[in-house]
Amino acid sequence: MKLALLFFSLLFPIAITIAQDSSFVQRDGALLTLTGKPFYAVGANCYYLHDLAVQGDTVHLVEVLRAARELGFTAIRTWAFNDGTDSTNSAIMQFAPGRYNESALRALDYVIAKAKEYSLRLVLTFVDNWDYYGGMNQYVRWLDSGSLAKRFLQTENMVSSPTITSVGGRSYLVQPTSFYTHDDFYRNATIKQWYKNYVSMLLNRFNVYTGRAYKNEPAIMLWELANEPRSSDPSGNLIAGWIQEMATFVKQIDRAHCVGTGEEGHDVQRTPYTTALFAAQQWMFNGSAGISYLKNIQLDAIDVASVHFYPEDWGFVPGAVSDWIQDHQRMAFGQQKPLLIGEVGIRKQRAPFFDAVSSTAFSENTSGLLFWQLAYAGQVNPDGYQFFCPSSDPLCGLLSRTSSLFAQRRLSSYSPPSVVKLFANYPNPFNYITALSFDIPSSSFVNLEVFDMLGRKLVSLVDERMPAGTHAVLFNASSASSGVYIARLRVGNNTLFQKLILLK
Repeated sequence: MKLALLFFSLLFPIAITIAQDSSFVQRDGALLTLTGKPFYAVGANCYYLHDLAVQGDTVHLVEVLRAARELGFTAIRTWAFNDGTDSTNSAIMQFAPGRYNESALRALDYVIAKAKEYSLRLVLTFVDNWDYYGGMNQYVRWLDSGSLAKRFLQTENMVSSPTITSVGGRSYLVQPTSFYTHDDFYRNATIKQWYKNYVSMLLNRFNVYTGRAYKNEPAIMLWELANEPRSSDPSGNLIAGWIQEMATFVKQIDRAHCVGTGEEGHDVQRTPYTTALFAAQQWMFNGSAGISYLKNIQLDAIDVASVHFYPEDWGFVPGAVSDWIQDHQRMAFGQQKPLLIGEVGIRKQRAPFFDAVSSTAFSENTSGLLFWQLAYAGQVNPDGYQFFCPSSDPLCGLLSRTSSLFAQRRLSSYSPPSVVKLFANYPNPFNYITALSFDIPSSSFVNLEVFDMLGRKLVSLVDERMPAGTHAVLFNASSASSGVYIARLRVGNNTLFQKLILLK
């Protein structure tokens, strides 16, 4: 261990230039604030930063953080856990309950210090629901491994366990051992104490590079209790009880930081979600994920509402992109909680989808939007979601503009558009999905429709009152034939047209 620590200290010299101020991101009603002004966590997920630090790959670590800063990002979400039993794996932070790897924790220290140097606030997550980096089921397996008799019976009698899967190959076993289930992570007293011990260790840990305890570190914006917690309880009460207990525990140690759930935004009921959204994906609102967004945002120990968004993998029609954000934002505002869209990922048609997501988040005054995920050039891309900047990809320009708009809002320098405009759609020509953007100078009733060249209406994309600003909506032409189409925007006395070219 001493040799490992010496090697680590040679890789990462103690001297790090700290550029960030010493103020904490706080919650003020439905807003996040910093130094008395609204704070918007616009940025990306980079869950792998700790891995780079452990490997001594400071070049790529700095490349990613510098790219984030050059995009105008203010926040990065990354993992503050890695649980396992392989004592030869230098990246594992917890080898067994209460047995911690100092060199791996120093790597996390380094990530925090470098993020601070680039004035990036961190969203740090304590554990994963999925069977990656150990996950909740590693705690369950640790509990089960305490008995030789149980290990023997498990070998003899282990039955096949259902596997819950999600986007990007994420999965977990419902019953990882013969004696305990995934749900035991939330209800078993021993496991809950192990989790608390780990959390307490992190909160009280002194960063060897910054000289601060984590609980006193302003570079940390938000603690997340878990990444995408799920259960088998259709009422959502099991996870809600666990969230309240654990968030309360965090705040007993750390009163400086906000606490969030890290959940996806699923629920156990169809109301008060829009009918169109419920009809699109009923499984998200019938309790099958075992978690309730509406129940969790009502918990007094939770400061920040959390949702994730994978419209492509979840089978969302383009029109549901805005519904998902608007519904969750409306409910968060009703509970006076800021909303953090902690993950949003798209594989195909990324630029138009991100344009629509960013536009909706901005018009709804959402407190956070973290894209999945920012990578360095040449990084392996196993799930297909990664992007890197700078590059020729127009997505980079879109992300930079998004950051700039939120920065203007924070500084009260944002001015709504002065005239009604309908911009050229992107991409154009397009395959089957394109984004239509438009400006409106004041809150107005907006009608946006698409017609073929014979004047027949294909679809009505917008038919509602919208706030002043720049908006983007998606046009899904998957059922249309190749050809030229016309988009018509009507706002008050203004009628504007745009030619759309569909090539299949």
